[in-house]
Amino acid sequence: MKNMGMQLDGLQQYIRYALSQLPPQNGTADFEKISFYFARYRIHRNILPATGPVQAGGDQGRDFETFHTYLRNSSIANSAFLSDFSDKPVAFACSLEKNPTKKNGKIFSDVKTITASGVSVGRIYFFSGHDIPVAARHKTQADIKRLFNVELEIIDAQALSQHLSDADLFWVATQFLKVPSEFYPERKEDNWYSKLLKEYKESSGEINSYQEFEEVKSAIRFIYKNEELKSDLIFWLPKLDGLITHHKMPNQLIRKAIYERFVASLVGLDFVEGQEQNIKQYFEHFEDFLSTSDLEDAQHLLSFCMTSHLVGRHKIPKTFLDDIGNRMDKLLSELIQNAPTADNRCGLLDLQSNFYFHDFRNDHNFVKNFGKYLEGLNKLLKELPKSNYFPVDRLSDRLNSILKILINSPVNLNELEKIANQVDELLSKRAGVYIAGQKLRDRAMIYLESGDNTKAIEIFHDVKVRWYNQDTVKGTILTCLLLAKTYQKQELFIASKYYGLVAAYLAYKTKDTSLSDKILQGIANAADCDYVTGSWLSYMRLMSMLLGSHSMITKDFDVFDNKDSIRLLYYPSVILEAARRFIPEAVPVLEEVISDCGNLKELFVDVQDKLKEELDSQEFLKKIESEIKGAPFNDLAPDRIIVFNACGCDWHFSFKNNYETSAICEEFISIFQIFLQDISNEDLHLRPGRARIHIVIDNSKKNGIKEILIEDRSAMLVTLSRFSGTTPSQRAKHTFERLAFAQGLTYHQSMLPYKDYDLIVANRLKNESVVSKITFGQAYEVLFKEFNDGKYFNIGHLAGVWNIFDVSDKSMAENAALPWKSGLSPRYNSKETNEAIDNRIRNLKAPLSVSLPLLIKAEWFQTLLTELKVDGWLDWQILHALAHLVVNYKAQFKKAPSSENEAKKMFFDFFEKDEAEWYVPLDASIINKKRMRQELEMMLPVVLLRSFNLENRSQQPDVKGILKMLIERFRFFEDGKEINLFQDTEKG
Repeated sequence: MKNMGMQLDGLQQYIRYALSQLPPQNGTADFEKISFYFARYRIHRNILPATGPVQAGGDQGRDFETFHTYLRNSSIANSAFLSDFSDKPVAFACSLEKNPTKKNGKIFSDVKTITASGVSVGRIYFFSGHDIPVAARHKTQADIKRLFNVELEIIDAQALSQHLSDADLFWVATQFLKVPSEFYPERKEDNWYSKLLKEYKESSGEINSYQEFEEVKSAIRFIYKNEELKSDLIFWLPKLDGLITHHKMPNQLIRKAIYERFVASLVGLDFVEGQEQNIKQYFEHFEDFLSTSDLEDAQHLLSFCMTSHLVGRHKIPKTFLDDIGNRMDKLLSELIQNAPTADNRCGLLDLQSNFYFHDFRNDHNFVKNFGKYLEGLNKLLKELPKSNYFPVDRLSDRLNSILKILINSPVNLNELEKIANQVDELLSKRAGVYIAGQKLRDRAMIYLESGDNTKAIEIFHDVKVRWYNQDTVKGTILTCLLLAKTYQKQELFIASKYYGLVAAYLAYKTKDTSLSDKILQGIANAADCDYVTGSWLSYMRLMSMLLGSHSMITKDFDVFDNKDSIRLLYYPSVILEAARRFIPEAVPVLEEVISDCGNLKELFVDVQDKLKEELDSQEFLKKIESEIKGAPFNDLAPDRIIVFNACGCDWHFSFKNNYETSAICEEFISIFQIFLQDISNEDLHLRPGRARIHIVIDNSKKNGIKEILIEDRSAMLVTLSRFSGTTPSQRAKHTFERLAFAQGLTYHQSMLPYKDYDLIVANRLKNESVVSKITFGQAYEVLFKEFNDGKYFNIGHLAGVWNIFDVSDKSMAENAALPWKSGLSPRYNSKETNEAIDNRIRNLKAPLSVSLPLLIKAEWFQTLLTELKVDGWLDWQILHALAHLVVNYKAQFKKAPSSENEAKKMFFDFFEKDEAEWYVPLDASIINKKRMRQELEMMLPVVLLRSFNLENRSQQPDVKGILKMLIERFRFFEDGKEINLFQDTEKG
């Protein structure tokens, strides 16, 4: 059972919707009672209906009596009531008329009638079933004062909704507005449950009114899921039994008691036997209760009955429940067709779609039901703009609930997500950006809890911007912290560090002490990222800052009794002990950073001593490797390395380790990581393996990116300029330029042709939201300097320190959160691939027309073939490599070409030329395993890329990565497997 009414805003909006459903004619009596009880509970207890008996005494009583007697015979007798308030009587009037403030409207006519009685009243309260704008209210009050010399208070539908959602008045909404049973207000007073239990145990405790029913219901809802308190159900449930069998009670109240009895017993006790007759009584004439709230209760109860029937919890026949479902289906369709208003139609369409989702009739075809559910929601979407008071926020909550149910199912949720987004857009217009943002955040949390971090990040970014633009600082900061945590789950630690620092920075700048703990959380997150990436000098700086912040912010701070204790004690001790064992020269540098940590330094020594006792150096190294994702102390030496794995690649960044360069380079890596996350769902066909990037800072204003060779290995040289602007727009432009160069890294690693790559990435870069993802609140470079003291980057500190932990050739473990896209490529086409293989075989016959028949008969060649096939190579691949080897060997006897173009033409001609025209004898010294493997492993994958509509952009191709791409995504070792090209036909 969902506690759908616990959120105050949603409850108020639903009550407002229910007020709008009161019919102008038949609903007047109910509205008068709602207004009457509101006045009694909120304005004055001593009031009587105008048509009731006269009870008064004293001078005030005579005035009241006279006034009341007059009203009883007036034209507004059924819409007014009064009270002896202060030293003058007070009159009350109510109406469901639209626009009652208009000239000669209900307010003016009622005030005229009341004041014409000859009795002076001190104030008149007018209750309206519609919303009245503030300006119209103030003007009407002024006009009434001027014309009738009486004070007027107007209580409109919005004000009523707010008060009727309070616990003490909610029974009024239940009785007269028939609010669904799943709605109820949260009681906030201290010890209310124990007080209520005591009160009912000391009295007869029978339920004789809606108010008492709501008290019992609130008690049951409070305890039925509480393992310690649910035993009290044995006391409370019989109260409902007494009400159910009390035939003088209203049918509406009895039905609510049946609902509550069954659901509380099912959820709280998992036992509903014996209630079968109650269920049959409830559904016998359910078509007589046609309000949307009554129908919703019936639908929910039917769903509970169906699901509990499937697990054998009661003896209600399935045929009976199916029949109820058929009747409900038919009734909803008829009501929708004849709905009098758009609000009513929306409520019914919402019910119908929800009914289809929970439909257990007949064979319960969920796929079919889900399709009808979506169809119903789309009908609802078309009607929503026409409605005025339909509770859109409740619909958003319901969609989130359905999404949570289906999140790990095989059902395609794209259409449901699209509908939810459209609902949120409407909610944003009606309830404001903040409320819509709350629903979006709730949806993001559903994705986060289900493990879909990518979707969660996308939504968090949306929420972050919405709230920031509305100046809702707390929500923005919380969302930044959620982004930091989620990027951390994605192992994108520099991006995570950025959003942790953004949160800390915004919390600090607000000067709001209630947000001080968010400063701590942001710094702690950033420090965690430094620790796990091996940026241990930076970690020690942030740890020292975290300690100082705790001393100022946390009351009675105790390092042993704080969630940051592991950050403040264990991690620093590990770092100090690692330095002591492996890089002793680093110890003085680290000790200077923590010089202001006071008594903590003694605690560090205690933890270090424990590490010495428990772990030898080899075990200690293994422990370090298990805890971090980069090179320990990577920010301690003059050169710095940051390495991480994402999308199948080890991204290896190197740069000079100084204050300015580190600020710029960390910003660039953060931008790149955020971009990688943003495109992670796209299939860029990134070549798996190591991507080396070396960053340099240029004092000119030029940025650049190009491929270079470092120790004969391919690397990308990224040249970045310093920011020289002063305005936010200049900073945004500068950051976008950084992004443009960052995506150049994925372009170099991608094997897609440029036009295909650009089609994907260009659309991303054109989206304005991308800039708000890579920079928000404050630029990374600024935050870096805000939270780092430049003195610790003094090269004098680092000159004698060299990091022994080398990760330049170390392969990173694959990032499970952002893995390489394996599986068959969407670009793969079986027919085209096999046709290309056949064409290739056919075209290679000419350059081998003489050699191939001779080689097939040679025993040494057959031995070579066997060895190559054992390695997995197929006949058509061996043929291709053999042809290249033969042509290249023969080409050396020809005149050397004078240009690259001439060389290409010459080799093309050689492959077209029949070998008989230029035959050269070949033997095992020329065609050997070493040369063939070189052709197969180093040349063949690159040469064949274009046949798969792929490209290599590197001067030094990573053949290993290319081959993995072809094998795992293009069936390189599968297609053509059945082809046998080297059989000696003479031997049969």
